[in-house]
Amino acid sequence: MDYWRSETGPLGRVGFSALASYGLKYGIDKFNLGLKGGTSSKIGIAAFTAQMLLPGFDQGIGAGLYTGYKNLDIARSAVGEVTLMNSYRRTMEGLLPGISDWKTGALVGLGAAMASGFGAQPIASRIFDKLNPEQKLKLGISTSVVLDPSSKVPRSVRSYQQLAVSSLFSKMTLPKAFGSDVPDFLSKRGKELFVSSQNLMENLTKEEIVTLNKALEGDSIVSRGRLDKVAFGVAERIAGKEGLAVMQDELALRFEQGLAIRKSEYMDLSNKMNLSFVESLEEIDLKYSGKTDIFSSALRFLETSKSSFVHSFFGASKLGEGFTERAAVAGYKSKFGRFGSLFLGGMLAQQVLTGGLLGSMESPGQLNDIYSGREMVEIRRGRWWEGGGSSFEGKNISYYRPHDYVLYMSGATDKARYKVNRSPIHNFLLENFLLDWGGVYFESLGFL
Repeated sequence: MDYWRSETGPLGRVGFSALASYGLKYGIDKFNLGLKGGTSSKIGIAAFTAQMLLPGFDQGIGAGLYTGYKNLDIARSAVGEVTLMNSYRRTMEGLLPGISDWKTGALVGLGAAMASGFGAQPIASRIFDKLNPEQKLKLGISTSVVLDPSSKVPRSVRSYQQLAVSSLFSKMTLPKAFGSDVPDFLSKRGKELFVSSQNLMENLTKEEIVTLNKALEGDSIVSRGRLDKVAFGVAERIAGKEGLAVMQDELALRFEQGLAIRKSEYMDLSNKMNLSFVESLEEIDLKYSGKTDIFSSALRFLETSKSSFVHSFFGASKLGEGFTERAAVAGYKSKFGRFGSLFLGGMLAQQVLTGGLLGSMESPGQLNDIYSGREMVEIRRGRWWEGGGSSFEGKNISYYRPHDYVLYMSGATDKARYKVNRSPIHNFLLENFLLDWGGVYFESLGFL
């Protein structure tokens, strides 16, 4: 599309800009992004206006977007010079090299997601248990949830599955969600062979009893392994190889039981963090009701994002019909899910705090020289290869060349490759299907 836009003059620019804008509007409507009525049309009109007025779009959408990125990068550096964010970022990099890099931000976001949901008792759960009611209220947890003594951060999947397996030997630590009358065995054959949990306990050796007690006290993968070892050992002792097979089926059933019970507690408003989050959304919606100015909209967005991050960290799944309906009334629709919100929130916080978002390592003048091609950029060996032994940016400088923006806007790569100005479809057909029709293909490769 960009080729024909640039080749058909002002009329073609209008036509293809309108076509691209309508495609954007259609995509927004098609995927139902939860925007208010008429918003997709406004976005389409804005996209058409931008393509007609902003620099670079006369050469195509890609060129326009790349030019917009370039101008924003230079503008960010200029603002950073005035606000001293450039100096702040350079200072941070001098003290801790790489601290403001986006990859460090990605690592922070990943760490936030893992701290929230990794392990039988995640770090987020331990933090929540140590907070007093006043601290929880300051973080944005709703009053009804803070005052409810049963409010806890949801356990992990592994924790519920381990509880289900451990109930073979002890039902003392089972949550209420398992019910008051938990059967000794979920499988009929297990009941026939092993009779009761008491019978299993009576057939344990002294060593197995010690191992079992350690397993019941822990919540790690090692503890789960110990439970399985004890269960298989006593099953084989009671019923031989058939006992092993039946115990394997029993453990599988308990594994599924733990998964189902965890899902019932994690989803919808039975999850206390989901309830707190939706109540927080309703308060924010009431606070900014009727306020449509840009400043109020920005504050509302920030408060909603903060509440989303906090509740996601403490276990809000943001899933379930009841939650979705109440959140929609408050004007909220989850776009990234629990762990997506944590990853993006952690990464954004790192970029703001280290100057990576609002500051630049280069001055506006230096960036202008780079994007205009007056200053060459270094190309390192092995860059952008995650599987290599060197850093992501590469190790040693291989050569210097103009910035990619200069090459893209000038079309240098295509001109060097094809020699003539042809449509991308024409080039694709020549390279892949038409082969040597009158020597055109080999001529385009420079053989003729």
